[in-house]
Amino acid sequence: MDKEKLKTKFAEDKEKFKRKKHWIKPIFVVTILIILQVFLFVWVYNKFTARINIVNSFWTIIRFILIIYILNLDKPMDYRMAWIIPIAALPFFGIALYLLLEIIPGPKQLSRRLKRIKSVNMQHLEQDPEIHEEIISHKNIDYGLDRYLNNIAGYPIYKNSKLDYFTQGEDYYKSLMEDIKQAKDFIFIEFFIIKPGKMLDSILDLLEEKVLEGVDVRFMYDGTNDYHIPSDYKAYLESRGLEVVVFAPVLPILSTYHNNRDHRKIISIDNKIAYTGGLNLADEYINEIDRFGHWKDNGLRVEGDAVRSFTVMFLNLWELSNGKEYTLERYLNENHDTISNAFVQPYDDSPNDSETVGENVYVDILNQAKDYCYIMTPYLIPSDRVINAIKFAGKRGVDVRLMMPGRPDKKIPFCMSRSYYQGLIESGVKIYEYTPGFLHSKSFVSDDKTSVVGTVNLDFRSLHLHYENGILVYDEDFAWTLKNDFIDTQRLCQEITLSSYKDLSIFYRLAGKMLRILAPLM
Repeated sequence: MDKEKLKTKFAEDKEKFKRKKHWIKPIFVVTILIILQVFLFVWVYNKFTARINIVNSFWTIIRFILIIYILNLDKPMDYRMAWIIPIAALPFFGIALYLLLEIIPGPKQLSRRLKRIKSVNMQHLEQDPEIHEEIISHKNIDYGLDRYLNNIAGYPIYKNSKLDYFTQGEDYYKSLMEDIKQAKDFIFIEFFIIKPGKMLDSILDLLEEKVLEGVDVRFMYDGTNDYHIPSDYKAYLESRGLEVVVFAPVLPILSTYHNNRDHRKIISIDNKIAYTGGLNLADEYINEIDRFGHWKDNGLRVEGDAVRSFTVMFLNLWELSNGKEYTLERYLNENHDTISNAFVQPYDDSPNDSETVGENVYVDILNQAKDYCYIMTPYLIPSDRVINAIKFAGKRGVDVRLMMPGRPDKKIPFCMSRSYYQGLIESGVKIYEYTPGFLHSKSFVSDDKTSVVGTVNLDFRSLHLHYENGILVYDEDFAWTLKNDFIDTQRLCQEITLSSYKDLSIFYRLAGKMLRILAPLM
């Protein structure tokens, strides 16, 4: 089919989709089936409790064995305690729920498949020994973290990579549009949230043009988007010439399979340019619509050798999702002329394995900090490791500043986040809330040398349950860029002192502390 006929077909398919009526979204049917399973589970529980005394001794033994088993798991203690409490308080219900949600094989099979994929694909990412030797001899770089990300996570550190940092979604969007227009070979796109509107629709229009030019366009989004995008949206995207994968579609089963979402934000263009950061493809991220006041976010454009890691990251999860094998050499042949002295190390993090890469990076930066560590995060529901590292840095005299939203997108997580404020402030940590609206940036910067930008929030779900990605940078100029962004944004914030925290309603503060028991399960 020639280009003009293909263009006409895309236009016709687009109009058919717009005219199509969606009376009942399939995702709601799936949700109803999951809810019915919950009711069935409760009904069985109620039936069984009538005879619970008959087998009370049996359940006591099972409960004891299961608690010992959970205590010995290689998982954070707060996560283990979140299971031990319901098992101890409601034996049958807690045990049955744990067996149903944690022992079910689906997530573990997914983890094994990803491990097999990475065992092949990660061989395409080799550490340049000269760069590694340069880092070891560099007096201002913690080469232990570089070595961890290379040896354990499998991602090398690069030098020949230019970085452009965006303090607002509007600038990120403008730059991305220009780079898509210049694409010649392929465009890989992966996002947690997509919503039809100015941002997504204009990008799709450009992608359709690139398809007509013969560019390989692949588009992946998380399955939970089915709750807010039109039905058959995947088919609509495919009708416009895109190759599309929905990561972990919501299935009519009660399972922790639904817990492990693709929270990553990755774009790779021709293996030359990559984008990452906090932004998703929805209009609130570029302040085209007002949901929670001004939306403050950040993004990063990478050009040069480090893009290779982003290309491999994308293809790992793409292969996991559609079950097909790919020859990666075809996408990794690009040579780069970019010149930069920054050390750049992209990485990702996967749930259901023994490595909490995102958490380990954050904790190591906090533990290595000597002068300051400035943190932007939209959520603060951390593990004990993270909260203790933040407090310990404050107690050591490090200037630790934590920036949070002033207007939350989710009130319950925000209430839980604030419950940590008192302990942090008493440890010497300064806390700021962004008064113009919602702050969605995720960044760490420390001691004018170490920086991280990516998708990892300071909440348990992001640190342990989601697929995430980030980029570690050792460079003074880039650190100053992030530091200046923090300081400029701080001028628009209200500092939360111990007295202003105590001005909050006692019931509000108590609710936040009580809700923390659910933090590892949210």
